[in-house]
Amino acid sequence: MTVDLGRVGIWSRELRYNPDRGARAAAAAELEDLGYAAIFIPDAGGDVLGDVEHLLAATRRMPFATGILNIWLNDPAEVASRRASLVARFGPRFLLGLGSSHAPLVESVLRVPYARPYSKMVEYLDALDGAVAPVPAEMRMLAALGPRMLSLARARAAAAHPYLVPPEHTAAARQALGPGILLAPEQAVVLGTDPRLGRERARAFVNDYLALPNYVRNLRRLGFTDETCTVRRATGSWTRWSRTATRRRSRPGSARITTREPITCASMSSEAATRRSRSTPGAAWHRR
Repeated sequence: MTVDLGRVGIWSRELRYNPDRGARAAAAAELEDLGYAAIFIPDAGGDVLGDVEHLLAATRRMPFATGILNIWLNDPAEVASRRASLVARFGPRFLLGLGSSHAPLVESVLRVPYARPYSKMVEYLDALDGAVAPVPAEMRMLAALGPRMLSLARARAAAAHPYLVPPEHTAAARQALGPGILLAPEQAVVLGTDPRLGRERARAFVNDYLALPNYVRNLRRLGFTDETCTVRRATGSWTRWSRTATRRRSRPGSARITTREPITCASMSSEAATRRSRSTPGAAWHRR
């Protein structure tokens, strides 16, 4: 793979959608200075590649990835052309992450049925292959939750980027991908010292995602049920799941890069917050 994403990156919607472009650029530069390996930004509409360019220009070495670019909202020929321009200007610092998004977003924005997302992704990859400036497989990453999309990532991309998944999914994804494909799961973390308030904040964060069928189906595949709410403590940080309780345990997998999505927690004391702020680039981006 020609884009080196390192070991620990930051996934941040604020770096994409905060209205203050200057603050976004300053935060990205500070994250680079703090030693994070990469930044992932989402796409729920707007000029995502323009925002990638803005952040690349604000930093010196750090690579960026779209996590992910919505294939329903972006023309593949234009994406291929603009990606080539980014590489020509900044070198191999941009990994094109692609995803089939979710029915509520696609249908509300485009007013078209959300149908056959796997086939849509295959057609999109075919178009990138056939573009005037093709996007090679080693410069592509796919949002992948289920077996079919993981298999497609293994065959036609260099990386897979699962979102809203527990460590059990990472184990299964690594097995499905094999050793040659980068696995970059997003892991949200709550920063705080009070478990009760941390759970509340985590449940609020997860709640909106549970209205999206793709995520719900994936959690059910992993053994989650809809009857109860729980949050479990794992590896020293509070991980969050809402409306879900029954779990199948499996051996943790091996992810070559983990993307952390910070969730702030108001329970932190002023003294603890002061200590934390000495190593963090502002309220929305926290070193972990």
